Amino acid sequence: MTQVDLCTRLRVENEELQKKCQAQGAKGQAFDALNTQHTHLQKAHTTQAAYIQRLQKEQQKIEAYQTTITMQETVISKMEDLIAKKLDKLRGSAKHGVDQAVLVAKDQRIQALQSQVEGNDHARLLAAKDQRIQALEGQLVENATSASAEISQLKLRLFELEMNSS
Repeated sequence: MTQVDLCTRLRVENEELQKKCQAQGAKGQAFDALNTQHTHLQKAHTTQAAYIQRLQKEQQKIEAYQTTITMQETVISKMEDLIAKKLDKLRGSAKHGVDQAVLVAKDQRIQALQSQVEGNDHARLLAAKDQRIQALEGQLVENATSASAEISQLKLRLFELEMNSS
């Protein structure tokens, strides 16, 4: 083998090695780009997972609020029925001496609270229903106290009449 042949062969091998080196460099750059994309996708996945967890927690809270609202609506409905029966009983009986204007004002207050509650968001709806429940409870206590006092007065009067007739 001559020196010319040897130089030619070395030159060809050198060119092949340079092509392989360039190909490896391109593959290395592609690998770096893919690695960067992978890192970016991992961060996006982590962010998305955190967001999904937050949404799931919010959904759980909403379901709890809905359950609470349903329960409170049932309680309020029962309270309204109870008060309506009590009002009908008191309106029908003049013996109890309950001021009709007070009952009408309280009924209007309840209706105002009902209209105020409609159209509001859940938090305001809950607050208004709590106020309504408190108003209804207060009215029940007041009516019971008033009726109890009147019953006591009537019993005392009956006792006095029985004592006078004896």
